[in-house]
This record gives sequence, structure tokens and C-alpha cells, in this order.
Amino acid sequence: MPELQRCLTDGYTTTGTMGAGLGAVARIATDFIIRTDAEMGTLSCARLALPRPRAARQAVGLVCVPADREQQCGDACAIVDTDGARTAIVIDGLGHGPHAAEAAQTALRSFHTVVDRPLPEILTGIHRSLRRTRGAAVGVLRLRPERAEYCGIGNVRAAAISPHQVHHRLTGQPGVVGWNIPAPQSHCFPLTPGTTAVLHSDGIDSRWTHTPPPFMLRLPPSLLAGAVAHNHRSTRDDAAVLAAMPHPRHS
Repeated sequence: MPELQRCLTDGYTTTGTMGAGLGAVARIATDFIIRTDAEMGTLSCARLALPRPRAARQAVGLVCVPADREQQCGDACAIVDTDGARTAIVIDGLGHGPHAAEAAQTALRSFHTVVDRPLPEILTGIHRSLRRTRGAAVGVLRLRPERAEYCGIGNVRAAAISPHQVHHRLTGQPGVVGWNIPAPQSHCFPLTPGTTAVLHSDGIDSRWTHTPPPFMLRLPPSLLAGAVAHNHRSTRDDAAVLAAMPHPRHS
């Protein structure tokens, strides 16, 4: 959209419509973000929330997409804010379809019961909950002011994205949560101001972090997750992407 502000103005149209769509979305949404680029196109995010202070302005983005021809997604993700930190998880149930979705949702329920614990203990708790499922790869990320901690089993990857470059790339230890895992180990890395932490399943091509375009590096988390999922997912597998900054009250 080379004339973005005109596109947000009621009555402006390039296709003969009423020209009220984007303007109406911007008015109705609690939080509305839009960015446009000549090569990558236009990305937008609209959130509706109860009238609480900063309810929608949480600097997070989450996207889960099932594999083509699947009705259920075997990947899952979540973010939980506590008094001390923001904790995020991406789960990739083995394979795809209903059994993978069952494993992912079981892991998600377990995560919410142990979210306050150290990351290795979270993974150990999820491991016990998945023993009667087909298992999953799981990555957990804890964000605090100026630093992040990652702990993962299986091919769930983490990265730190600043407006200028990719600073860190991590992947989980070998194993299948619910079947056979080593003792989980955490890895810490710094988060400079303005850096977004990204966590994603292997339904996303990990090469996206090698040479991302400047436009993508500058996207806010809510749009970054969508851009990564849209441009770099495999249609043959479920995909999950989570992007987040530390919660403002923790900064």
C-alpha cells in the first residue's frame, strides 16, 4: 500500500468498494497495527479486548497453523505473565492430525499448572503428563528485563531479533517429551532494549533467521509472528510461531 494513510481513510478505494474496511477495523479494535512494504506486502493485526489499561498492548504475537488438509493443529503455544517474568511455550505434537493435537493440548494444560517453576522443572512436569500420548517437542522461554532463558527438548527453536540483526539462535536437546528426555538444561542470553524473542516449531524453516530482510527485523511482535508463519512455514506440517518482548511492568 504505497499510500497507507489514504487506505485508512473512509471512502478511499482502488477497487470500487465502499472504502470503509480498514478505517472501520482501526476504529473498532482496541489495538490496531499495520505495516506495509513494497516486497513483503502488508501486515496488520487487530485486537479486541475488555476495557482494561494496556489490555491489548502486550507486545506479543502467536500463530498456530495446521498442515494442509488437517482440521486440527498438532502445534500449540501460550504466554503467561507472572509477577516476576513472562513465560512462553511452543509445543509440537509428533506428526500431525488429532493425535498430535491431543498431545499438544495435554502439554499445554500441564504447562499452566507448573508455569511458575524453573524451566527444567516445567519440562519435567510436561514430560510426565505426556507419557500416554505420542509425545512432543517442547520449548519454553522465560523473559525478564534485559535477559531471556530458554529450555527445550526436540526441534523447537529460539532466536533473539533486534531491529538490526539476529543475535542468538538456539534449539532444543535431543529427545521426545513424554518418551525419553535427557536432564533438561537452560540457556540464558541477553535481551537489549527493543529485542524480540521468537520461539517456533520445525514447521517453520529455520533458515528464515539467516538473512531476514530489514522490514521483518523492524516488525513489532504481533506482526513478526504472522510474517514468519506466512513466509516460512511448511504446508506439509503444523507450524507455530511465538514472538514476545518482556512485559512492560517487568522492565
